[in-house]
Amino acid sequence: MIGILLLQHLHNLSHEQVVRDWVENPYWQHFCGYDFLQWEFPINPLSLNRFRHRLGSVKLEKILSLTVAVDAKSEAVKVKDLKKVIVDTAVMPKNIEFPTDSKLYNKARKRLVKLAIKNVIGLRQNYNLTTKTLLHRISGYLHAKQVKRARKVIKHLKTIIGRVARDVERKIGSSVDLAEIFNPILHQTRQLLLQERSDKNKIYSLHEPDIICRFLNHWPQRDHRTLDAFQD
Repeated sequence: MIGILLLQHLHNLSHEQVVRDWVENPYWQHFCGYDFLQWEFPINPLSLNRFRHRLGSVKLEKILSLTVAVDAKSEAVKVKDLKKVIVDTAVMPKNIEFPTDSKLYNKARKRLVKLAIKNVIGLRQNYNLTTKTLLHRISGYLHAKQVKRARKVIKHLKTIIGRVARDVERKIGSSVDLAEIFNPILHQTRQLLLQERSDKNKIYSLHEPDIICRFLNHWPQRDHRTLDAFQD
């Protein structure tokens, strides 16, 4: 059961698929301790789910530690190599969008408004409808390649975000508790409003502030730059 469970996670297969492939693969059967080729399903695929829940996270971690111990004992890996792990995330998928300033401005505004509502802070205006209209206009202008008009609307949007941030700062006042809650997003908002296109340490994602973006300008048959995002 443990062998099939490891094979399932190793190859990212469903319960049914891993059992079906197990019957057709003698190497997998030998990995699970069989000396002769089997022609029938070893288990009901649904039992894998129940077995995993019965093990729990603690026992699964114990299984992992045992596999590492066996590798070290058989000298497949060296103990000193296990003391430090280097993870290359250059191609790790991240949950971010193409980093346009207009979207980031509006996300910062939304976060400020949500925090204000949660902490019962009355803002002068939340600009929900206004920003929705402005984003629609920006998208239309950029699609029509009317860059000057788009920049003008983006500037208006940037002004609105600044108003909301200043309003929040005034309402917070000298409250230490509120300052602790709002300071992270206020700091990000100020950096968004001040950053320029050529800046090196730009914010590309509010929920992943450590994201670094690299743009590839030589993409065949495309005017848009492609984004290769990775976490430093």
